[in-house]
Amino acid sequence: AYMAEAFVWHQKALKGEVPFDASLEQQVPLFEKALKLEEDLSVRARINRRYRNRSLDYGYVAKAVEIGERYVEDAPTISTYLRDRKDEAMAFVKSIYSKLGYAGEAIPFFENLVQQKPQHFGFRLMYADVLLQAGKPNEAMNILKEGHKILSAANDERPAYLLRIAKVYLKKDDAEAAKKWLNEVDAEQLSFQQKLMLAELYLTMSETEKAVAALPEPSDAEVPNEKAALSYVKAMVQEAKGNLDKAVKEYDSTLALNPYHLKARARLAELLQKLGESDEAQQVRQQGESLAIPPGPDLG
Repeated sequence: AYMAEAFVWHQKALKGEVPFDASLEQQVPLFEKALKLEEDLSVRARINRRYRNRSLDYGYVAKAVEIGERYVEDAPTISTYLRDRKDEAMAFVKSIYSKLGYAGEAIPFFENLVQQKPQHFGFRLMYADVLLQAGKPNEAMNILKEGHKILSAANDERPAYLLRIAKVYLKKDDAEAAKKWLNEVDAEQLSFQQKLMLAELYLTMSETEKAVAALPEPSDAEVPNEKAALSYVKAMVQEAKGNLDKAVKEYDSTLALNPYHLKARARLAELLQKLGESDEAQQVRQQGESLAIPPGPDLG
């Protein structure tokens, strides 16, 4: 009953009947009660997963991390299913920390996890992202190409792999190789986040029109985290076109929706500095430093 009620509040937020913040305020006690009363361990694992994902979707990054860590702390491991749920929760937490600048610390965990589960292609992608964030593009490429090789042998071309391999080539300043991999991507098959990644890659290659064409529709962004991600890439488009005031507005929107979008924070501070607004730039940086999880040492 509690989970059903939380779902109703989630739907109200999606329909615009209540703000997402107010909706989550109603959902938190419902999730907590559901967790407290549920005795079935596998159902508890599912409730925690929904709870942490919902918090992340709404832009409550520190809350999502805390929920994931709480599960990991006393996660039961009496069956393969439950051990897998613990790994999932750990990967969720470590992946978020990595994006917040703590990628170096996450490498040993993911290295071990991918060794244990070489055909868990989601974990492999997370590990590649962590390596790239930590400034290790060659290692990231190895992890991606191993996964891609296994998938290709089964005729399973996953766009997530093609996009990331292209991204690594761009990091290594090999635009020709990146284009070759991007040509394999079927834009019709891409998820919301993958369309944003494709647009970002085109911007990196200074192909602004292609980037604009790759963007998902604004209506596809349902939750604050997605709206923030879309705003961020739109800001980059405006910057590429030289519309710096519009770019500032979009970066501001990104951070209003997700204050932990550290790439947006860094670019906004840089842009304000460029526009001679150094006090505002300093304020943007300081707000980042005072987040519940401050930016880590390896923000690349």
